[in-house]
Amino acid sequence: MGTPKDSPSARRAATKKPAPKTPAPKTPAPRKASAPKPPASPRGWVDGIKPVWRGNDAALREIRQPYLVDGRPPPPGRLLGKAYDMEAPEDGWPPGFLDDRELVGCALTGWPIAARNDAPPDTPEWLRRRPVIRNLHLRETAVYTTGFEGFVFDDCVFEGLRLSKPFFLRRCGFRHVKLRGFVGAMDISERGGEPGGPIDAHPERVRHGAVDDTFYDDVDWALDLREADLSELSIAGIPPEKILRNPELHAILRREDADVERFLAVPGVEYTWFPNQAMEVARGHAPSCLLLAHPRSSSFVRDREAIAALRRAGLVE
Repeated sequence: MGTPKDSPSARRAATKKPAPKTPAPKTPAPRKASAPKPPASPRGWVDGIKPVWRGNDAALREIRQPYLVDGRPPPPGRLLGKAYDMEAPEDGWPPGFLDDRELVGCALTGWPIAARNDAPPDTPEWLRRRPVIRNLHLRETAVYTTGFEGFVFDDCVFEGLRLSKPFFLRRCGFRHVKLRGFVGAMDISERGGEPGGPIDAHPERVRHGAVDDTFYDDVDWALDLREADLSELSIAGIPPEKILRNPELHAILRREDADVERFLAVPGVEYTWFPNQAMEVARGHAPSCLLLAHPRSSSFVRDREAIAALRRAGLVE
């Protein structure tokens, strides 16, 4: 016997919805292969390496190695995360010891880096024989020496230097040298200590050496400051017109305009160091100089406004 059409089970069967059909699984379209992403570097690392100067000083002393091994420097190329003791040979560093090298996240320690030069000290011939350092790039590198003396830097870049003290570049020549990023405090001067010996940072203890007035005659530009973030910079011996600069922050003062009384008459200038620089130029220490406003200096706004006022008065370029 069949189930009556009006029975409860028949009524439920008549109202029961059919089961939904399961769609056939779709085959995903093939995806284009993409290059794997490089792992993210921890904060403060450079090109995937931890700069050696991010450790403490004791660790730095333990891992530093002599830059010259058996009298030879490391091969040219990139040097990553190394700490080098820059103790020089007795007669100074030879030509080419830093050529064609990029130091990334490294540290340079030891004595001031003085050049090898056989010419009599304090003579124009000594300046003409200065060794040339070509194609050197110091990037995010700590410099624990007091600087370089007696070199010519050619096609070099100083980028993101970590300086333990003011960095002195004494009696050096510059051709196509760029300063980028935070560089710290630098002193570029034609004065120095005994060639091949320690650099004396105190002006009262050093003597003026012979100045090679002809070096920059065939140099189209010497120094590029447009991308530099400097806490302090002193420049002497480089013609200001050979320096690529930011006109808002850098101004050229020439000897014919170096009138201290006229400087002091410009409102706001008396509270800056600029009148002292004008006095040095007026005394004949240099034919011109560069006035600078440093963004990291506490007097930055005052110095920048003073440069603008001096330019309106026609005293600086």
